[in-house]
Amino acid sequence: MDGTPLDHPDVRLLLDLLAMAPPAHHTGRSEFWADYARAHPRAWSDEFYIMEKLDIWPRMLRERNGWNDVLRLSAYCLMFFDVEKHEKLCVMMDRVASAELSPSEPGAVGRRWLRSINEVAWRLYVMAESQGPRTRE
Repeated sequence: MDGTPLDHPDVRLLLDLLAMAPPAHHTGRSEFWADYARAHPRAWSDEFYIMEKLDIWPRMLRERNGWNDVLRLSAYCLMFFDVEKHEKLCVMMDRVASAELSPSEPGAVGRRWLRSINEVAWRLYVMAESQGPRTRE
């Protein structure tokens, strides 16, 4: 791959999309992420696993600027946000929009955000994964 990860437009887009979500500082509680964790199909018992990964991996990517960090962040995004068929989670993710954007139906903004983050995370995952050594047959 040419350049560093932070030079890649999809990496910048993924970080921008994540910045739209409610803050995920893993050192404190978050009512939003607690509700999201409980409503998620994996039904995590609390929000800390999600918040830790959404806090650490963007920071690691910014600090180390490595493709392995892109791979890890992309994988976690796909794990946490591949939920556009779950209406409750789409409605919860409507919070990524500012007050100026009022969708015609609840969940429309959240669904669009979830679709966008999954599309870019998948492209980056494939790109980063294809650069690693082949261990599978």
